[in-house]
Amino acid sequence: SRLESLKNITERYDGYGNSIRKVMEKKEQEKGLLGVVADLIKVDKAYEIAVETALGGSIQNIVTDNEETAKRMITFLKQNKFGRATFLPLTSINGTAGIRQNEALQEEGVIGLANTLVKVEEIYRGLANHLLGRTVVVKHIDHGVALAKKYKQTLRIVTLEGELINPGVHFFQMTVYAVEMGQLSQGPLQVVFGILDFVVCISVEVIGQKTDGLHIG
Repeated sequence: SRLESLKNITERYDGYGNSIRKVMEKKEQEKGLLGVVADLIKVDKAYEIAVETALGGSIQNIVTDNEETAKRMITFLKQNKFGRATFLPLTSINGTAGIRQNEALQEEGVIGLANTLVKVEEIYRGLANHLLGRTVVVKHIDHGVALAKKYKQTLRIVTLEGELINPGVHFFQMTVYAVEMGQLSQGPLQVVFGILDFVVCISVEVIGQKTDGLHIG
């Protein structure tokens, strides 16, 4: 029944914001609603934390077939004052992946680009490339620091334990990532710490904040 279907949706998206739950309740009527990113990208347990960290807030972005579906859902949210959401229409995504410094992928401790470590249906390959195709996954923070220094802070790097090194960071940074409800694994809340140098800057990213895509405000 529709009531049972809505109950299942509510339970499935229990860890998400109200706006996302309200949009996903419309999935039966709106066939262009494909799911949130966490529904569409699967990953082996060994890479869960790294991929969740690499995705950041985009893990809760809503994927649609095209811009028109996204616009209808934006109107729906605005008219009902249900809050904010970010949409990723497949037709507006540039699905290219890769980094200029391909030789970096051969360095010690490098596992590969994050998009190569996930499983998606072919229709969502461009989505995975767009979100993960420029993030290098390494085994340990020491590998990440060495890689960042060698390539002059031009790479986005994430470790298996969830430390993230962003391009352009020329000082040591402590990054704290609050991974909300373990979206890819439905696991517990995880907070991962990584110290890169003597000068410490703390940045906090909570899954669900604004990222690239169609966003209402």
